[in-house]
Amino acid sequence: MHTNDEGREALRDETRLPFTGEDPAREEIMRELVDQPERPLSDEEKEAAERDRGRSERVYAPASARVPKEPAPGDDKLIERDR
Repeated sequence: MHTNDEGREALRDETRLPFTGEDPAREEIMRELVDQPERPLSDEEKEAAERDRGRSERVYAPASARVPKEPAPGDDKLIERDR
């Protein structure tokens, strides 16, 4: 993923959290991301970005109007496994 200067600064700020030392593995990953040089997107990443429709619009409804929906295909396997 391409990280611009603004993103790098945000990642640097992220590594300066008051909880430093609580999760050394996470801190190391964040440092590696900050120090990683920019690179062009691969063809696969470009294709994925072109197909990405972005986030769908959020819809809010009052509790009285909410109804359960059927699980997505394949979710039933996860649901049955956890029982």
